[in-house]
Amino acid sequence: MQDGCEQISLGRNESLPDSATDTTICEVQSAQMGQNIGYTFLPTGELSIYDLSSESLIKVVVLLDTRAELSFIDGSLADDLGLSTLEETRLRLHTFGSNDIREEPSRRVQLDTWDEEGQPLKLNLHTHHILTKELTTPPVLKE
Repeated sequence: MQDGCEQISLGRNESLPDSATDTTICEVQSAQMGQNIGYTFLPTGELSIYDLSSESLIKVVVLLDTRAELSFIDGSLADDLGLSTLEETRLRLHTFGSNDIREEPSRRVQLDTWDEEGQPLKLNLHTHHILTKELTTPPVLKE
């Protein structure tokens, strides 16, 4: 522990004590000395979804962005899954790595999925043709 730093762990339903507002909290992040990886790592997850063509549940890797205003699905995946269109719309998008704002057609679709406890979820997603380049799993560093 560094001077002036305190480690605070919160449980699921706990909140910070009143005295914590004056406490300095330090964050420690792992880094390899002298290495410049040059990649951005984004959190991903896995969803179970129903595939109409195979009539079975399949696992799909998803990119998680908890601060995004909208959620997206690749348009061709939405077509492959047979997701029905709830609404046709046009979106003004400012994408990663671009300074331009583009207006593009999109469809709002609903995807039925289940959480790890089997509870059903309905996701409202917008279709888009280029979301990210192919995702790769980052290496796990020994510490």
